[in-house]
Amino acid sequence: MQETSKHKRQLRDQVLWRLQADSDRLNKEIANDLGIDTSRVSRLRAELKESGYIKQCKAVLNPDLLGFHTCAFVFLKVEIQSEFENTIKFLLNKPEIQDLHCVQGDFDFIIKIRTRTNKDLFSFISDALTKQHNIAHTNTVIVMDTRQESLDLPLETSSSTSRHDANEVR
Repeated sequence: MQETSKHKRQLRDQVLWRLQADSDRLNKEIANDLGIDTSRVSRLRAELKESGYIKQCKAVLNPDLLGFHTCAFVFLKVEIQSEFENTIKFLLNKPEIQDLHCVQGDFDFIIKIRTRTNKDLFSFISDALTKQHNIAHTNTVIVMDTRQESLDLPLETSSSTSRHDANEVR
């Protein structure tokens, strides 16, 4: 019997939902959860990587245990608009910058920065950003406490109620 495209999408989303909760999850465990063959999960997982649904699988490190105690969001305004793309290239080469978003409004970018200390943050903003490259001005918001950080997408699956449930299925 031929599978419908709706059923294929649901299966894809159920596999992705489990993998975004735990990318180390074994194909056999996912297959058992979904009541399908392990080889089918293996093929689907490979297809999802090849087609770009899964961008990468990597370890998520604990910044506090590694001494990166300062997190901040910095709003940036570029000085010369014609240098916008060069500014993006410049920012992408800074390892302190975890996220880079081009935005509409009073600022051109919002970046998320992690440093070891507030002093390191100040040095990075004043020396590496504003003195070095096309940044007219910044507005910095320092994070006092993080309650949730996630890259999880709100996939609709018939069995999904929360991202934490996917971990409990194991």
